[in-house]
Amino acid sequence: MMSFVNIPAPKVRSVAELAEEVHAASSALVDARSRADAARRDETACLNRLNLAQKKMDEAVEALRSSADRDSDWKNRKNPGIRHPVEE
Repeated sequence: MMSFVNIPAPKVRSVAELAEEVHAASSALVDARSRADAARRDETACLNRLNLAQKKMDEAVEALRSSADRDSDWKNRKNPGIRHPVEE
């Protein structure tokens, strides 16, 4: 004797249900884009703040170097990125 397994048919969703899903996904995308835009603005503001702080630091170091003794390495050094050898 053969037995048949009762397999439920896949649920068929209505056009209204699918439209609701599309609307929800579209709204989520708009929200995500809005958050991403805000994050980019925040990132730019933070980068601008960092650049300003670094500029102030450069100015302070330059003022310190300018006030150094005229015979010191700081006063005479043309390129602060190059290290002078230590004389023995």
